[in-house]
Amino acid sequence: MVTQVARQGTAFHGLRPLDPARDLGQLAQLIEESFGDDLGGEGRAALQDLRLLSRLGPLVFLLERISPELRDYLSGFVWIEDGQVVGNVTVTRVGGLARRWAISNVAVSRAYRRRGIARHLMEAAIEQARLAGGEEVLLRVRIDNDAARQLYESLGFRQVTATTEMELPAVRAVKPVAVSGFTLRRRRHREWRQTMELAHQAIPASLQRLQPVRSSNYRLDPDQRLGRWLGHLFAGRSEHRLVVSQDQRFLATMDVIVSRWRDSHRLKLMIHPDYRGLLDEMLISTGLHLCSRVPGRKVRTKLPLEYEETIATLRRYGFVERRTLALMRLELKNPGR
Repeated sequence: MVTQVARQGTAFHGLRPLDPARDLGQLAQLIEESFGDDLGGEGRAALQDLRLLSRLGPLVFLLERISPELRDYLSGFVWIEDGQVVGNVTVTRVGGLARRWAISNVAVSRAYRRRGIARHLMEAAIEQARLAGGEEVLLRVRIDNDAARQLYESLGFRQVTATTEMELPAVRAVKPVAVSGFTLRRRRHREWRQTMELAHQAIPASLQRLQPVRSSNYRLDPDQRLGRWLGHLFAGRSEHRLVVSQDQRFLATMDVIVSRWRDSHRLKLMIHPDYRGLLDEMLISTGLHLCSRVPGRKVRTKLPLEYEETIATLRRYGFVERRTLALMRLELKNPGR
């Protein structure tokens, strides 16, 4: 069906594969209309990339052939009405794995909603993953987007876990809070094994099953460390890597990214389940103290919903929920498996 429609050119209406050479400009407009202020820093950067790529026209075709990563990034389907892109879905392999696929950028223009377009797009994306030998499809959706969740559930998706993104509107001076018997110190790169061991215990099991804890995520070679340092330097950021340890065992870690320029400050926390509710305030207050060196800037963080005590502590310090994203999974059943 998709192949037939694609051969008919621009006079038809309906589903066809994304054509980067002609669709990217309209796709960028559709994504901005559909998601707007909900786009975070990474989302806005990706949107800007789409706009830049759209100006390359036919050259995008050549770039796709040269770069497998770009080819995956621009893989998906669009829905055409009145000669315009009014719907989109992106479907890509996860980490280069043929068995795991991700769906994103499910968007339909407001004037064309409630016509079944999103369902047709989703069905096409799922079928593409199935035909490629995929075993599962993942997607993220706002937990309060009832219409989208109902659609995904009707297609067989089930929620695995959820992540809350929180934001402090403007950081102010905060005095670090001490906890008797525990010390927060600088974390060394050579301590990556202890960090990985903590990750096995601190990251919810449901999330680890889909995104396994791997040494490559924690062990950085000298070139990677230099690249990260240079990236922070040119972006006007500084990074503080901290840990609470006891007898060589890590109980909690925190990465603090302080931005001297336009970006928000960021906190990344990981706390052993047995120490949540005890170490949270020490970590958060220290993180905000470091961020307050550049006052008035936003501070952002995100945590699995299982971090209930940490989320409650963030709220006490003035953080508000920006959005909560559910991670949903569909198991694919391929004939003959």
